[in-house]
Amino acid sequence: MMKFRSSIPWEKTDLTPATPKAPWLKQTPNQTPTQSKKNHLETGLLGEVIAKNFLLRQGLVFIQANYRCKCGEIDLIMSQEETAIVVEVRVRNTKSHGSGLDSIRQKKQRRVSNCALLWWQKTGQFIFKGLRFDAVVLSENQQIDWIQNAWILENS
Repeated sequence: MMKFRSSIPWEKTDLTPATPKAPWLKQTPNQTPTQSKKNHLETGLLGEVIAKNFLLRQGLVFIQANYRCKCGEIDLIMSQEETAIVVEVRVRNTKSHGSGLDSIRQKKQRRVSNCALLWWQKTGQFIFKGLRFDAVVLSENQQIDWIQNAWILENS
């Protein structure tokens, strides 16, 4: 049996995949981008738990967390009397990129609103009389800001 040796000049002998570099991600020396994303997701989930507990102490009733549909995701769905409340949770470790409320731009509002409308058609309209959009912003100094009626649903 003959053995052929490859003569392709660009062939690598080291088959270890290169770690992609993302200069905009703050990484500790041994942290890969996937670990950074995992930490980001864990921070977001922790923020949602803190926001949920805060809203429960304010007298709201928990309905659902992380409702997903083809349009996107709703962080929290709560209720207050006969009103369903869609809550967008933002965690800010620094103010270098603006406040948490500033980060809920029109595109994000539209995505959450469309997801809320799908939820409303499937479930909400049979239980509630109104729908409201709130935001809960957790800042670096452990301050919780609850913005009621953070945006309104526009007729399109």
